[in-house]
Amino acid sequence: MEDNLTKFRAYWKNVKFLTDENANNPDIKILKIDETDFETLEEHQVLAQNMNASRYVGTFGEEIPTWCDHLAKVNECCTLLNEIQRTWA
Repeated sequence: MEDNLTKFRAYWKNVKFLTDENANNPDIKILKIDETDFETLEEHQVLAQNMNASRYVGTFGEEIPTWCDHLAKVNECCTLLNEIQRTWA
């Protein structure tokens, strides 16, 4: 579990949103997360949820539930951002 937490910290420290041009209007920029980062997000969410269900979760205090919450919020923000930007297209 400690290795996974170290992996989470290292990976998410460097993830940034990217901008891309709207296909219909190049003056409009679209925010997105890299596809690899989104796949990693889903993978890390599953890992965090599995660790949160472990009987050893108490050893790590609130760090694992906090990661579950943060990763879920990033996923929700990306999903909502994509939905909103699709309505603009």
